[in-house]
Amino acid sequence: MKRGVFMSKEKAGWPAVLLALLMLFCLLPQPVVAADKIKVVLNGKELSFSQDPIIQNGSVMVPFRKILEELGATVQYDANSRQIEAIGQDKGINILFVPGNPHATVTRAGGQEQTVAMSQAAVVLNSSTLVPIRFISETLGNAVAWDPVTRTVTISGQSTSAGTAPSQVVVPQGVFTLKSEAFANNGKIPAAYANTGVKGGSNVSIPLSWSNVPAGTKSFAVLMYDLHPIAGNWVHWAVINIPANTAAVEKGASLTVKMPKGCTELNNTFGTKGYGGPQPPARSGNHQYKVIIYALSTESIDVSASPTVDTFNQAIQGKILGQTETNGFYGI
Repeated sequence: MKRGVFMSKEKAGWPAVLLALLMLFCLLPQPVVAADKIKVVLNGKELSFSQDPIIQNGSVMVPFRKILEELGATVQYDANSRQIEAIGQDKGINILFVPGNPHATVTRAGGQEQTVAMSQAAVVLNSSTLVPIRFISETLGNAVAWDPVTRTVTISGQSTSAGTAPSQVVVPQGVFTLKSEAFANNGKIPAAYANTGVKGGSNVSIPLSWSNVPAGTKSFAVLMYDLHPIAGNWVHWAVINIPANTAAVEKGASLTVKMPKGCTELNNTFGTKGYGGPQPPARSGNHQYKVIIYALSTESIDVSASPTVDTFNQAIQGKILGQTETNGFYGI
């Protein structure tokens, strides 16, 4: 074989080899990449970590042990069960969870136990367990704020009284925010908003209002579902194609002319259209109901008439300009 012919074939084969290597790399699981420096400030003091905080799937994840110990809690790890337990002596709170599982068991003073769902399951990086910042507020009750401009998490040592419901996450000015006049974030949902199968329930749809909408928003979508393990992400309310000039949905608006003009209410998991209030099984404990509003880059989306959380999220994937949430608890 002539040398010149060999070289030409060799060179011609390199693009194919490089393309194959690139495709192989894309198929490999990609590691979670730490964002540029995220600061955590607790009571005015900036904390240092062996593993820096990260942003994963839109959630700011912070080292659990370091922050809890700074707040006065004792943190233990059981290598056999992989369970992480935190005990807040001053507040009488016990927190138990396993990395990779998005649900934690929280026992408060007096023995009141509830299941708290994380927006993202805890992850382990370089021997450090990272949890969403909202989880700190939902468990210990400390006020937590995230400033995306300065990339700073601010945690206050001040919290609600021991044994009470967790406090609301503090939202910096200018951040897309959702609230309900029916209940405080992480507060108890009044019985009137529960389904008619519950004593005192009237199935009145909850009022919602939002502010600081992302630029370029063309419509909104709302999803309310039950995070309790026994509920399996039971959908209670799904609304799509809410016009961009809308800033609120009135109390009791579901299935009435009070709903924003042009929007579509889908079926809930009960099998009925529109709002279906909380109706947890008796003695199943407190259920956490997550209400999310999505700001979308399109005026309308197509979703199954009876969506699950997964199919709803699939329909809006790639169209989300911003999202925010509020959470309420109800149990019988």
